[in-house]
Amino acid sequence: MRDLLRRIDQVLVPRLGRALGPLIGGQGRRAVLAVLGMTATVAVLLTAVMAARAPLPGRGVAAGTPLRVGVAEGESIPAYVAAARDRLATLPDKPTFALVSLAAYVAPERLGVLFEQAAPNRVYLRVPLPGLATEIITVEVRQLPRDVVAAMDSAAGRKESDAEVAEKLAKQLTGDTPRERELRQEYRGRAAQASAEATAYREHCSCVYAAVVRAAPPALAELSKRPGIRAVDPTPGLGRLEQAVFLPPMPEQQTVAADPADPAAPASPAPVPSPAPSPSAKPSPSPSPSPSPEPSPSPQPTAPPTGPMPPWPPSPAPASPPPAPRPSPS
Repeated sequence: MRDLLRRIDQVLVPRLGRALGPLIGGQGRRAVLAVLGMTATVAVLLTAVMAARAPLPGRGVAAGTPLRVGVAEGESIPAYVAAARDRLATLPDKPTFALVSLAAYVAPERLGVLFEQAAPNRVYLRVPLPGLATEIITVEVRQLPRDVVAAMDSAAGRKESDAEVAEKLAKQLTGDTPRERELRQEYRGRAAQASAEATAYREHCSCVYAAVVRAAPPALAELSKRPGIRAVDPTPGLGRLEQAVFLPPMPEQQTVAADPADPAAPASPAPVPSPAPSPSAKPSPSPSPSPSPEPSPSPQPTAPPTGPMPPWPPSPAPASPPPAPRPSPS
């Protein structure tokens, strides 16, 4: 920057002075030269600022804002995988960070073999409960699989505590108002989900579905060809992990990225409907059974247990005591 300003002072200002010399003299000439010099300096500073905000290679995000790496909700997963393949093919020959998406959830003990030549700096895990948006946990990794196992044990303890709190709140709701019934069902759903997550983490489940690695282009290219690797998306120009937001696709989603709890994007195939009866078939008469109460369905979680608890129902206002009987005139 200093060399550029010095070059402007040495080249541009004298030429402007020689051009304006016959027109302006004395103090007027010095004032004009000063104004021109300040204008040139401002122009150079603006140029430097615009250059500093230049987008990273292959990305449309300016410096100073978080870089989004991955596929956001509603975007096409096949298109993202193809674009990541193209970026990997044109990668400069120097080490870089890359988001590695897996084709299936894997257990911690498999990570060492899977990332043999490109050790992860970070991994992403969640318990894949069908139809539920379970918590995504980020684990900073230095040694595999020890750090991931320790993170799972810690998450299991936290989920067990969440389940106890939610169950205790559900038991405290003893009323029969619609609001209390709704809250009781939600608390029990939260407790059931947290308990299921805790059990999975205690067993060191197959819950890892993505990682961030830093390696040279040949190692990243070799990693992308391994079985179980869905995509390797490089991020040239990324200096620190804190400068980016990573959004890896989930293994159970194949077309469009969506919230796992969204009914429009089920995690498992829909059941095959039974064939309809033939029109010629006559239904056999059957005696109408006596009505019996149907068992109440088990409560389903309506929100991840990591979110804020619903508000407690307001206490009913105390009833005013009946008025005392007035004495008889007799």
